[in-house]
Parts: sequence; C-alpha cells; structure tokens
Amino acid sequence: MTRLSRREVLCTTAGVGALVVAGCTGGAGDPGGRSTDDGSGDGENSDTTEGGSAAIADSSVRTVGTGCLSGDQRTDIGFDDEAGRVVVTGVVGAPTPCHVATLREASYDAGEGRLSVDIGTEPDGSDSCVDCVGGIAYEATVAFETDLPREASVAHDGQGLASAAYGSTSATPPGEGDRTGDSAGSDGDTDDSSPVLEGAALTVTDISAGATEASADIVFRPDANEVRGRGVIQGNDGCETAALGEVSHDPEADAVAVDIVTVDREEAEERACTQELVRISYEVTVDFSGGLPREASVAHDGQGVGAAAHGSASAGDGS
Repeated sequence: MTRLSRREVLCTTAGVGALVVAGCTGGAGDPGGRSTDDGSGDGENSDTTEGGSAAIADSSVRTVGTGCLSGDQRTDIGFDDEAGRVVVTGVVGAPTPCHVATLREASYDAGEGRLSVDIGTEPDGSDSCVDCVGGIAYEATVAFETDLPREASVAHDGQGLASAAYGSTSATPPGEGDRTGDSAGSDGDTDDSSPVLEGAALTVTDISAGATEASADIVFRPDANEVRGRGVIQGNDGCETAALGEVSHDPEADAVAVDIVTVDREEAEERACTQELVRISYEVTVDFSGGLPREASVAHDGQGVGAAAHGSASAGDGS
C-alpha cells in the first residue's frame, strides 16, 4: 500500500531567505508522461493538456497555526500517490504573527517534470498584534489528474527553499548538489524530551458593556518558553469577570488546553451591578520548561473558541 511520504526540511541559515536541506521520500517508480499546465496558485487552475494528459487539477493553501517565528523557516514535501497530489507543509516568515499564508504560485513545467510552489503571506486584518517576527504554519496541496511530477520545489516569497525528487531520499536547496553533514534533518527526530507545564496566570485587561462573539488568539513564544493567549469572553452582567479555570498539558498529544471561566467579582455582593452583557478582555500566559507543546487550545466556560499549532513543519500534518 502506497502512502504519503514526508520528511522535515530544516533551514540552515537565518532570515526570510534561508536555504534548507531536507529529506523526502516518494512512492516506488517514476511518474510517467505529463502535460503542460500552469497553475495560477489561486485554486482555479486551467487544465492544459498535451497528448491527452492533464497536469495540475487544483491547488490550495490553508493556514494551520501562527506564532512568533522559532528558529528558521522550514518546509516539508510529500508525494501522495494514492490521492494523486503533492502536499507541502511548513512555516513561512511574516512581519508579525497576524498574517495568513497565501499561494503565490503553483506551476508545472512539463519539460522538466517539475512542480514549483511559492508560499507568501498577507495580513489577516487584525487591529493589533504581538510585536515579533511571525511564523505562519501552512499546508499547501497541489492535485494532479494523472501522474505526479518527478520533482517538486518550494519557495517562500520568491526565495528558493528546497526541492525534492519523487522516489528519492534526499532534497537539496535549488541550484546545489548533494550536501553532507546535515544531521539535524536526517530522520526528523532531534529531541525526545517533553515540555513541562510550570504554571499559568491570567490578567483581565478590560471590561466594557455590550455583547461580543467569543474569540481567542494564541501565540507561541519559544524565546520566553511560554504560550500566550488574548481573547474576549462574554459576561452576563457587570458583576462578572474572567478567571483561570483548568489548565492541562497532555504529553502524549503534546498539547496544552486552557479554560477561561466567568465568575462573580469579589465585591459583587457589595455593589450594584449593571444588568447587561459585558465584554471581558483578558491575557493568559502559560509557562513551560524544556520547550513548548506542539498544539494549544482555549475554551470559554468549557466551550472551545480557539486552537493553534506551534510553528513547525509537523504541525497540521495532512498525511
């Protein structure tokens, strides 16, 4: 049974234009005849045929998590024989975490048998954002009507990152031959230790009258070994405020879950409270040692309102 093969690609130099070295494995055999097709990257590609065989059928990208960029950008190339698609996951840099991933290009060169994918970013429309370089975790999918391409290359904002050959065990930065001494990306296993939950704290930043839709933004801060959340929870009246409910960390799932609850203020019995809905804004910080979990979720009074994956190539894996 043929399955999606994937291997983490780690950047070797810092910055947005960092080169990466990777290992990618594909299915057995080499894809056969292909046709010309120029994927536009907007999910509405035309199917140009040559010899009765079409190439790119569809292409798309989705954002699977945002946070402060941890280390270098990275990408992950997988050839999925059964589904007839190439899946690219990774982390692209952005000015701030308040961005989403975009598909700048998904094109196929029939002569070279090569798929080219270029990932970019655009603002998500947030009014304010944490002040750090963003790391936007993404998953891009390029579907083919017939055989898969012989090679696939990935760029971030036009800067070549990595390429992989179908059925190969190595990938190289564009324009370079095989490189040796890449111990970090040889098998994707670098550290078996698990993060340890050290504590959590919540601060209410504002309470104002009015109804609101529950929301929560999650940011991973590896430099401070903490996960931060900012959100707004609905209060039933002016006597309510927000408090930290249950905070749990599942080492096996490598995920942390935070529940924000509404409670009466300490002085509620001694004051006259407005009998109208209130918006309660808060910030929550969860501290770890030994790294950060891969996933984090926030609930309001037991109801999930937000989740995010730590900026890594394995987050949001579609295999």
